[in-house]
Amino acid sequence: MLFNKYYKKYDSWYERNKLAYLSELETIRKVLPKKGKGLEIGVGTGRFAAPLGIKFGIDPSGNMIKVARKRGVDAKLGYGEHLTFKNASFDYVAIIITLAFTTEPYMLLKEARRVLKKNGRIIIGIIDKNSYLGKFYQRKKGIFYKHANLLSVEEVTDLLKILGFNNFSYYQSIFDYPNRLNSVQKPQKGTGRGGFVVISGYKSDEVKSGILRKFEQYERIRLLFKQYGYDMDRERQRVLKTAGRIKQPILDVGTGPGRMAYTLAQAGFRLLTIDISEQAQEVARIYAKKYKVLSKIRFINMDAGYLKFRDNSFNTVISANLLHDVKNPERVVDEMIRVCKIRGKIIISDLNKKGKALVNRVYRINKEVHRSRVIDLDKVVGARFNAQGIPFNKYVGGFITTFVGKKDRKIT
Repeated sequence: MLFNKYYKKYDSWYERNKLAYLSELETIRKVLPKKGKGLEIGVGTGRFAAPLGIKFGIDPSGNMIKVARKRGVDAKLGYGEHLTFKNASFDYVAIIITLAFTTEPYMLLKEARRVLKKNGRIIIGIIDKNSYLGKFYQRKKGIFYKHANLLSVEEVTDLLKILGFNNFSYYQSIFDYPNRLNSVQKPQKGTGRGGFVVISGYKSDEVKSGILRKFEQYERIRLLFKQYGYDMDRERQRVLKTAGRIKQPILDVGTGPGRMAYTLAQAGFRLLTIDISEQAQEVARIYAKKYKVLSKIRFINMDAGYLKFRDNSFNTVISANLLHDVKNPERVVDEMIRVCKIRGKIIISDLNKKGKALVNRVYRINKEVHRSRVIDLDKVVGARFNAQGIPFNKYVGGFITTFVGKKDRKIT
């Protein structure tokens, strides 16, 4: 284990960069409760818990735990993703830098929430991925940070919101590289300038509706895939770029949680979107409201295999990650071709082999993810385009394959 092997090197960083270390401590103190029972997840050698008066800690490194105990911390061996503490055990939980070194930040934060008391406080310190310092560490790829998965302030806040935290506050410090500091830096409110950011929020116990819980499930899945390199929003944007110039009216086939729908709306288009699941479309409405594009999208409950539109109705017919999830993908492709106007475009993107492998990998971590059914896109999309005389281009990139066909004649 990395930190168990190099625990002395880790601990000595704080001596070599003492002004940066003291600046971090001062930033955490801005939000640290003055009383109450606290826990630090990823306590390490106790560099934060000891001076901040956090009595309890947990860490998977036995060597680090020994040092933390010498500094007066009641440190236990264990993992933040599987805490051994009872529900509602602590008034506050601190997680300093640790999120960057877990493959399951959502599970770690979920456990932190579980052990917090009602209205308990969470305190998270990160090297902001989008800051000058975050970008430096990602380029440098030193002994520790080459294994790190840095998060942005927005990504951490999104995870916390999904888990029911609210009333956030933000403080930042370290406005120059740690080895260049000549004094302890005073924390400043907000984000955007400092390399080190502390995010604080409170545990909320409000009861959520079924639709909101479903929305949060989709958000967990989105963020989890993003951790593994599949950014769903970016991929949708890439599909549109690949498709080239498109015209209204637009039909989005298979709304799902609305990622393609709100991506189109954000690009300035108005569209109609259909899905067989009313619940999924309710989630899509939440996303559309979030991105302030609800007025541009019309939702209709409909089966993609039996589109209730006349032939040649839309200039653009598009679907994203639908075909692997329907019983008869060939019929869906035929229906999309039928309702597309002459000289219109049919754009179909779906998971390729790399994407399917990722889905099944993530499924092993979070059972909320549906396992991907294996379909051969060439035999489904390519074959149906060829059978109906639709010229097309195929684009393979990352986890997604996109087919762009043009209906240049009437289909009989």
